Amino acid sequence: MERGDLHRWLHELPAGQPDVEDWTGDTWENPPSDTRPSSSSAAAAGGIITAVGDWPTRHRIALGVARGLAFLHQGWVGSHTPVVHGHLVPSNILISDDLEPRIADFAGEGGCTTAEDDVYSYGVVVMELVTGRQHWPEEEVERLRVVVRDGPPAAVAAVVDERLQLEAEWEKEAVECLKVGYLCTAKSPEKRPAMQQVVALLKDIRPGTAAEGGGGASPTF
Repeated sequence: MERGDLHRWLHELPAGQPDVEDWTGDTWENPPSDTRPSSSSAAAAGGIITAVGDWPTRHRIALGVARGLAFLHQGWVGSHTPVVHGHLVPSNILISDDLEPRIADFAGEGGCTTAEDDVYSYGVVVMELVTGRQHWPEEEVERLRVVVRDGPPAAVAAVVDERLQLEAEWEKEAVECLKVGYLCTAKSPEKRPAMQQVVALLKDIRPGTAAEGGGGASPTF
């Protein structure tokens, strides 16, 4: 995706049709014991997603979280009632022993109230995964958005975690994911993509993941 094509790229996606990602036959699962944290381990979990050094695992985490949010936003199985997570932050993304992400503490107190707010929060998580930096206040998010929107390719690549710059393909894919983060953190909620669209974008960035943890596997919370 070339610079300047961000919104064209988004508009070419399916507009949230159920065939983008279909979980209608899935069941709602509780997280396995290895991802049920104490309050202290939950607080520490935010650093885990950036402690992972390789890009394939980070992309897998990004895709897994996107699937989970899309599952929530599509609605509880059987009821079709959309659910907003309400408090998506890195410390609520737990990583199992096999490096699968689990979303915890949805509908937490003091969180956001709409699916679009969830999408924004997800975009911030993507920024952390790509840059390796924790803690993104709103003003820092906007600064990075300016770089992604207006900066030359070298400037955009420069914000990628140094560990991901060791492999040219990793860096390229990380930059593309950063553009997904840009779309998700649009100031106007109506301009943010649906999470089903985000799942499709992430699959396109790393096509080999389309079948990994596919629609037959239920997102776990």
